[in-house]
Amino acid sequence: WGKARPAVYLGAERCLTDPGSAKVLRELRVRTAINVGGEQIKKAPARCRIVWVKPSQAVQGVDVVAAKAAMEKLRRQSSPCLVCGPAGALAVALLLAEVLPAKSAESVGLVTSFVQLRYPGAEFCPTAQAAISASLEGRGTLAPNVVQPAEEARPVPPPAVDPPPSASSVAPAAGSASARNSGHEQPRTRVAELWASLKKRDPRGAPVAMKTLEVVLNNVLKRPSDQKFRRLQGHNARVQQELLVHPEAVTILRLAGFVRDGDDLVLPPAAPLQALRDIL
Repeated sequence: WGKARPAVYLGAERCLTDPGSAKVLRELRVRTAINVGGEQIKKAPARCRIVWVKPSQAVQGVDVVAAKAAMEKLRRQSSPCLVCGPAGALAVALLLAEVLPAKSAESVGLVTSFVQLRYPGAEFCPTAQAAISASLEGRGTLAPNVVQPAEEARPVPPPAVDPPPSASSVAPAAGSASARNSGHEQPRTRVAELWASLKKRDPRGAPVAMKTLEVVLNNVLKRPSDQKFRRLQGHNARVQQELLVHPEAVTILRLAGFVRDGDDLVLPPAAPLQALRDIL
C-alpha cells in the first residue's frame, strides 16, 4: 500500500450530504470519498469526487463483494479519503487486516476492535468476521487457537424465556435443578467470558465499563417505566467513552435486551427484565 499511508476516515453517508460537509472534508484534505454499497449520491461536495461501489448481493445483511472491491480501491489511494456506506466498515477492516503490524492483526477481534474504537457504530456480523478471518489467514498472521473477541461482539438477541433445545443438545428433564438453573447460568457464563476478554484487551477501561454497565442495568430495574433509563444516547460522552467503545460491553447490553436505534441503544418496553437480573 506504499510506505506513506494516507489517512482513511470512516463515516456515514451524511458526511457527504450534510450542509458544511465540503468545508470539513477540505480541512481533512479529503479529495476522494468511497461509497460502499450505499445509494448513489449524485451531487458530490465541492472539490471531492465520490467513487460509488455498487451494491452486490448481501449475505446475512453484509455486502462482502462490495467491501472487497472497495478495499482494492482503498489500497490504490495516495491521499486521505473518506469511506462510507453499509459495507464501509468491512472494507476498512479488510484493509487493516492487510496493513496492520502482525501483532495487531493476530485475530479478528483485534482488527474489528481497532475499527470500533474509532467508529463505535461499526458492526461486524459472522459473515463479515469470516471475511476478515480469511484475509488474516491469507496473510498468515492469524494466531492459532485464539478465541476471537469479535465473535463475542456479534449482535445477540435477548435470551428466550424457554429456548427450544437444539438438535445437537439434550434438554434437562423438566423440573430438574439443571432445567431451573440453565437459563440463568448461560447468560452469566457468557458475560463472564466477555468481561475476561475486555479485561485482557483493556485492563484500565474494563473496571470503568463494568461499573457503568451495572449502574445502567440497576437504574432500569429500579425504575422500569422511566424511558430515560432505557435509552443510552450515542452522543453522550460518558456512554461513548465508557461503554460504546467496548464491543464486549455492547454485547452484554444486547444480551440484556438493548437494541440499536440509530446511534442509541434502547431497551424496548417488551424486553424481559429477568434478562437484566441474570446478567447482574
